[in-house]
Amino acid sequence: MNMLIRESVQHDGPSVCKLMKEQGSPDDQHRLEHRFKRYSNDSHHYIAVAEEQDELIGYVWAQDFGVHLRTGTKLCRLQELYVLPEHRAKGAGRQLFKGVLRWSHIRQATWLQWHASFSASAFYEKLGYEPVHQEGQGFPCYEIDFSTKQRPHSRHA
Repeated sequence: MNMLIRESVQHDGPSVCKLMKEQGSPDDQHRLEHRFKRYSNDSHHYIAVAEEQDELIGYVWAQDFGVHLRTGTKLCRLQELYVLPEHRAKGAGRQLFKGVLRWSHIRQATWLQWHASFSASAFYEKLGYEPVHQEGQGFPCYEIDFSTKQRPHSRHA
């Protein structure tokens, strides 16, 4: 089967919001679609989708927080990456993640950071990343420092 990874467009809203609900969003469809429309029109947000046979099977959302006032560094954050369970381990998550890496480079980010659920940690470890620490309720935190040409906390550094 052919899988397509692409940036989202306005008409993806209902399908992306359905994926968000599948993932466990507590918000109602109308509010999700309103935020999707707003974020997809904002250059500080990156939303891409994985599509297979005209069906959205996953999405990713990242955010550019801009330049830090004191340090001058720029942080991008991977907010969500989700692939339907029946489509996992087929490359969609990996390709969506690569899209975030490309977008972060284009945005000239110094850092890319993200938290992962315990179940998603195995996915990031397969990509070669190790958590730098745990925050909040103990969720693993990951980061990439683009300023060093190496991937810190990665087995592929």
